[in-house]
Amino acid sequence: MRRLIEKKYPNKEWEHRFKDFNNMPQTSFDDIMGIIEEANR
Repeated sequence: MRRLIEKKYPNKEWEHRFKDFNNMPQTSFDDIMGIIEEANR
């Protein structure tokens, strides 16, 4: 999932990718589920 997050947000600096992605104000539940679903493919 970390690679998918980096691919979706290529210019973002991450300290802890999934945690920081999850805690971004603009991240919705659908965004999180989309990353998880894509990782399961």
